[in-house]
Amino acid sequence: MTDKTIETESAVIAKLRAANKKLSGEDGFVLASSGVRVTYPKFRAFAAWENAQRVAEGSPTSVNLYYIIQVCRFDGERLRVEDYRELISDTDHMAISNRIFGGKAGEATEGND
Repeated sequence: MTDKTIETESAVIAKLRAANKKLSGEDGFVLASSGVRVTYPKFRAFAAWENAQRVAEGSPTSVNLYYIIQVCRFDGERLRVEDYRELISDTDHMAISNRIFGGKAGEATEGND
C-alpha cells in the first residue's frame, strides 16, 4: 500500500501567486515624440530580466534595451533591437525606461542635494 500525501502550497507561494494575479493585465502609455502606444504586462516575471541579461552578453548598457524590447509592444508589435535603436528617440526611450524601471513618464528625478 502506498502512502498518498497531498502537497500543499506554502503560505509564501500562495501569497506570491495572489499578488501576481492582482497584477494581471497590461498597462501602457503613448510616446510623446512618435504617438506610438507602448504596452507592457503589469506583472513581469524575473525570468524576463534573466533572459535580457543573457542576450546582452555582459553589456550593462544593453541589458535594459533587451529587457524593454522583450516585454514591450509598440502599437501591438515587437521591435527588433536595430529598429529600436534607430527609430526610438532619446526622449521616448527615457519615457519607456521610466515606466518600465519604476518611474513615471515626465516625472522629475531628485538631484544630489
